[in-house]
Amino acid sequence: MRELHQLCQHSGGRLKVVDMGQWFMDTTFNIIVRMVVGKQYFGDGGREGEQMRKFQKTLTELVYLLGMFVSSDGVPWLEWLDLQGYIKAMKRTSKELEAVLVTWIEEHRQKKIDESDNAEGEQDFIDAMLSSLDGIDLSGLGPDTAIKATFQVKNVPLDPYRSLNWEMLIETIV
Repeated sequence: MRELHQLCQHSGGRLKVVDMGQWFMDTTFNIIVRMVVGKQYFGDGGREGEQMRKFQKTLTELVYLLGMFVSSDGVPWLEWLDLQGYIKAMKRTSKELEAVLVTWIEEHRQKKIDESDNAEGEQDFIDAMLSSLDGIDLSGLGPDTAIKATFQVKNVPLDPYRSLNWEMLIETIV
């Protein structure tokens, strides 16, 4: 709320226009990121703010691409043509998303090692996944793969008219 107040303050006797749609989107994103990763999106800015803004852009692009009709969905043998360029964009977005997720998982692992002698503090989604997958056999897949797959499937909207190719999803994660 403090940031909203600062955005709305008068500057030189004139009113300042505030994009409330962007502010609500940023606030919602901040809440989600704090639950999943335990990081604050607003406030510090700097490197963390840039990383979060990039991640927000990647998620927005992911949701956009999930709604696109790809011609190879209807005619599978046209996939190699990639007529609209969506498959290339999907692969690029998947790699960007995976890079951020790998960074977050490694940060949580390092935090767990650093705080091993301290009492257990706040846990977020990644901490809970790491602790629940500790020592479990996942048929040759590591816990990182399970966490990334869970996160990516969690972000896929349920659409009865669009099929989800689980095999392709696992291939992009592994």
